[in-house]
Amino acid sequence: IQTNARQETLKYPFNEELLTNIEVLQDFYDITADEATREKALLVFNQTFSTSSGVSLSVSSEPFEVLAAMSGEVTKVKLDEFTGNQITITHPNGMETRYSSVSDILVKEGDKVEQGQPIATSTENEWNPSAGIHLHFEVLEDGEHVNPRNFLAF
Repeated sequence: IQTNARQETLKYPFNEELLTNIEVLQDFYDITADEATREKALLVFNQTFSTSSGVSLSVSSEPFEVLAAMSGEVTKVKLDEFTGNQITITHPNGMETRYSSVSDILVKEGDKVEQGQPIATSTENEWNPSAGIHLHFEVLEDGEHVNPRNFLAF
């Protein structure tokens, strides 16, 4: 039994100094949220609506360094120009974080990462062109998407 194991809490997937410049372009779709928030969480592509499973973050439409929100293992790196490349990190507490719409990926499947470690750079994708350069950040608990705002104040 480890007695010196540290319990991490989720941190921002970007340098905290950028927090005042971060804009939430799209919210997590929460059925219990007010109508305006739910509407902001809808994605439209080819006249088809889908709900956002995370938050889309932008810093003045400029690329920014994407950081691991918690320590863990890179369990998936999906390269997809259309929806945006995606990195999945599984954490010791059973949570999973996903970072989509990224380029210049610095990690590969099987890599162990530390909280705050640079893993990629935000970019744009064809699936959500109106968002421009952004990071789509998702948090899962027990395999279910949860609102990142439950852990972080944006």
